[in-house]
Amino acid sequence: MKEQEVIELAVPALKKCLSSVPETRVENARYDVPVSQDLTIDMVVRVRLRGERRTLIAAVKASGQPRRAREAIWQLRRILEQTRYAHASALFIAPSVSESTARMCLEAGVGHLDLAGNCLINVPGLFIERSGADGGYKEKRGAVSIFSPKSSRVLRVLFSDVQRTWQVQQLAGTAHVSLGLASKVKQALMDREWIAATAAGVRLSRPEELLDAWAESYTYRKNTAVDLYSPDGPAETESAIAAYCVERGIDYALTGFSGARLTAPRVRYTRATVYVANEVAALAASVGFKRVETGANVLLLKPYDEGICFGAADRFGLRVVSPIQLYLDLRSMTGRADEAADELLQREIRPGW
Repeated sequence: MKEQEVIELAVPALKKCLSSVPETRVENARYDVPVSQDLTIDMVVRVRLRGERRTLIAAVKASGQPRRAREAIWQLRRILEQTRYAHASALFIAPSVSESTARMCLEAGVGHLDLAGNCLINVPGLFIERSGADGGYKEKRGAVSIFSPKSSRVLRVLFSDVQRTWQVQQLAGTAHVSLGLASKVKQALMDREWIAATAAGVRLSRPEELLDAWAESYTYRKNTAVDLYSPDGPAETESAIAAYCVERGIDYALTGFSGARLTAPRVRYTRATVYVANEVAALAASVGFKRVETGANVLLLKPYDEGICFGAADRFGLRVVSPIQLYLDLRSMTGRADEAADELLQREIRPGW
């Protein structure tokens, strides 16, 4: 959606927000109002509130992501410094406004409005706050989702060395994705202010915020899962899987509680969870695992993307997924997995940031 389209739909959205307030209406709206030689207001809206007039100055963006909101807030603050608009109220308008953007606007003393009718409007004598509406105005991301399988390879590379500054070409090569995709992911991350750009390249600026958002969208169930039963305990089962894979040159990596117990020895668990690149059926037959519908104590996962095992490393003679992948898997599992994920975050992930 282009900014001009947002502008055309902004006044109807504002009228919708004001419709429940008695004796309140939009009186008129002006667009592209010049303030100075280098400063223009996207919209100036006059609101009639119980016989009194209020002025709203609005900055309109085609995206509601934090980076665009910060630009709008800076623009609105400059306008409010002008004597003519010193008593106006500021409003950021976008197709949709994320929670982080809404918080940013609130902290800056700026209202917000999206085309679904979600808003925070605070003018003298009037306060309206609405959230949760979905009017179908989803922003286009240039056909890229940062949490899709290939795009998330770029995230894994960034998390592999949070302190490092990366050129886009380096990200693309290390992540095994096209330069075009790496550039789109970079732009999407910049819009959310999860990475910072310098002359030397880009680096993560808010790793925990990005990791939280990733964990919210992730589930280990995206992988092909096979539930099996082994007569042995989890540690013996993991060793048997590792021996089979090493002998045949098959990529494998422990995850879930199997990986957590090698990073936090206090973990107690009864099910072995292991990524295996291929030959799952042959492995099960060779080491004596049986397929079961209930009572499974082995979970073999065939990765949905090659990026899953990026950064896997040996721990105590067994291969374990990267701390970031382990955290994602634990966060999507049950049985006190959240506790294991939190301990991993505190003991191993955060210290590297």
